[in-house]
Amino acid sequence: MDWRTDQIPTVGTTRIDDDTAARLAALNTRLGLEMGISDLKPAADGGPPYRLEVNPQGQFLFLEGLGGPDVARPFADWLLGRASA
Repeated sequence: MDWRTDQIPTVGTTRIDDDTAARLAALNTRLGLEMGISDLKPAADGGPPYRLEVNPQGQFLFLEGLGGPDVARPFADWLLGRASA
């Protein structure tokens, strides 16, 4: 389902397991991406999430404006770190 049809979405954070995190990082590396925004769908049986796609320039900063997690500051810190590397 497309989350954008919900005019009052609930946003928040969740943790992914270490194996999924490592696989996503490896995928970004293989694709030559310094960052990638991955769309995941939770598995109904509690198993690893399904990977739907990776966006090299995915949109996520709007989440903070919806009352979600602080994403602008960590992202800016990451960008500054990359600029000085």
